[in-house]
Amino acid sequence: MTYKDEAGVIRAAQLGPYARILTRDEGGRYAVEVLEFPGCFSSGDSAEEAMSNLDEAIEVWVGATLDEGAEVPPPMLHGEFSGRVTLRLLPSVHERAALLARREGVSLNRLLSNAVSHYVGYLGGVYEESQRRTGPRATAVAEDSPSYEA
Repeated sequence: MTYKDEAGVIRAAQLGPYARILTRDEGGRYAVEVLEFPGCFSSGDSAEEAMSNLDEAIEVWVGATLDEGAEVPPPMLHGEFSGRVTLRLLPSVHERAALLARREGVSLNRLLSNAVSHYVGYLGGVYEESQRRTGPRATAVAEDSPSYEA
């Protein structure tokens, strides 16, 4: 691959609709990572700085991926999600959830849907802010991966 080709792949990754997650820590600093690029993250004193620094991290991550002869993963598409999930629970958790749903007067499906919505909603404010700044992108967390920080 020529330098020009590599630069094009890097630029496409920087501008592409890749899933990014932006979080703020207890100290007020921001961290951002790309879901499809395990370990590709950056940080900054503000959301804007973290997102700006991410471009350099993407450049390093994509460059290293190409140098290894691997392909850059495609963006995760929003259309991949139907809203249906198969969930396996421990029987004891299933029983407690069913009892709680009955007590609350809702279906088990509604209870579990609300629980998941509440859990992921914890990131809702940060997600909505990142959407306003960067356009529509999904958010998620990638953990336990090698990192390339800018």
